[in-house]
Amino acid sequence: MKNLFLIKQILLYVFVSVFYVQNAYAVFNPGAVRSLPPESYVPGQIIVKFKPSTPAGLINNIHAAQSATKITEFPFAKLKLNLVRLKQGQSVESAVQNYSQNPNVLYAEPDYIYHRYSNSQ
Repeated sequence: MKNLFLIKQILLYVFVSVFYVQNAYAVFNPGAVRSLPPESYVPGQIIVKFKPSTPAGLINNIHAAQSATKITEFPFAKLKLNLVRLKQGQSVESAVQNYSQNPNVLYAEPDYIYHRYSNSQ
């Protein structure tokens, strides 16, 4: 019984470690966009998370400097998570890189498209 508990803890530790290592790559390599096919994210849009201490006026100025427009700010507990429309012709990859270089931005990523899969027949 004790061995089973230990094995479960080790497996949980390995799973959590792998998850954090994958996310650490994005955190420590700002602007790193995985090579994904364009159909895996919404063209012309990205998601940007700002530091909690970033004032709303500064956020608006950052968007203006990128010639981008805030579509919406997600209301999840004041996360400062913005859905952003890019200027026409700007690639998602370059926008992610540009936003990621700003010290007030925690991360920027493509607006990924998620699909629901079903096993029912």
